[in-house]
Amino acid sequence: IIHLEYAHSMRYNYDCPICRRSFSRRDNFKNHLRTQHNNSTTTDTFLKNDSNIPTQDEMQISSESNNEISEEPIFVFDADAKAKEFENIVKESVLHLIATLHNEISIPRSFIQKIIDLISKFLNAGFLSILKEFMLPSDCLTNIQKAKDLIDFLAVCFEPLDTEYKRLQFFYRSKKYIEPQLKIIGSSWDVSNKNNKTSMILKNRTCTFI
Repeated sequence: IIHLEYAHSMRYNYDCPICRRSFSRRDNFKNHLRTQHNNSTTTDTFLKNDSNIPTQDEMQISSESNNEISEEPIFVFDADAKAKEFENIVKESVLHLIATLHNEISIPRSFIQKIIDLISKFLNAGFLSILKEFMLPSDCLTNIQKAKDLIDFLAVCFEPLDTEYKRLQFFYRSKKYIEPQLKIIGSSWDVSNKNNKTSMILKNRTCTFI
């Protein structure tokens, strides 16, 4: 009613308290109550005092109040924010994987790169390429293009880490690398024989802790 009233200049002054129909004329409203609802008592009581009928200002205030109450937050998909979140998750996962591999004493260091190569081949085995075919780039489909870029990023996430030195630098940049600490665990005498002379030198014994 408020929309019709202000947007289309259709004014209603009488609202039926039973079925909520609105009428612009008092006699039409009165006739409606008596014929449709067969309730003269309700009709007479409701029409005795026009103060029961809301004014235009009251109707507008009521509408604004209802709008404020009924308003709910609208979810807006932020493609750039989601893309950044995706990249951060991938980097954290790669970091965790490499840390786990290096922490496994039973895995030779020379075999770690082989494991990473196998994982990279797994990611590029073919299913990512098929998935890309469903995401054709379009000027009107920015989110689909962004999703394609994310898949491309995932497919090459190990490429910058193909040597142990690069992996070490990756840990440094992540600020999660803990350098090995050299600890003195004791001392011992080293015996040296030179020119038929024997000498003993006390030296510290150390161990590296990771």
